[in-house]
Order: sequence, then C-alpha cells, then structure tokens
Amino acid sequence: MKTTQSAIDSLRELNSKLTSQIVELRKEKDSLIDKNAELLAKESVLKRNEGSKEGGKQIGGREGGGKEGGGGKESRKEEKKRREYKRNNN
Repeated sequence: MKTTQSAIDSLRELNSKLTSQIVELRKEKDSLIDKNAELLAKESVLKRNEGSKEGGKQIGGREGGGKEGGGGKESRKEEKKRREYKRNNN
C-alpha cells in the first residue's frame, strides 16, 4: 500500500512539473509568434521601401514599385499571413 501511495505521489509531482513546463513553453511559443508577426511587418515595410527606391518603375506589369504592386496590397497580404500563422499555431 505504501509503495502504491508513493508511486501516486511521485506521479503527481511529475505531473505538476510537466504542467509547469507546458505553461512556460506556451508562453515562449506566444512570444515567438508575436516576434514573427513583428518580423513579417518589418519585412513588408522593407519590401515597400525597396520598391519605392525603384522610382515607381513598372515591375511585373504593374505600377507602384513593389513586386506585388503598389499601395496597401502587400501590407494586407502580410497581415493576412500573420493572422493565418497565429491561427494555425495556437
């Protein structure tokens, strides 16, 4: 009986430790998702700035500088990517 109770106590302690690790890993995952979203936003800005350095030349048959076209199209696509990434990784 003592060994059974000892095993139960040991398993409870292990379960508690694992639960704590899971909580920490989830926090880390959320932090990485946020950082990834920030990096995607910065990448989008850099791509737009790169396109504006071209002086508004036509690239890919469109005006506006960027590879994806001009205006806010690329930022909307990046925002959509960020939302999909967050949704899929939660």
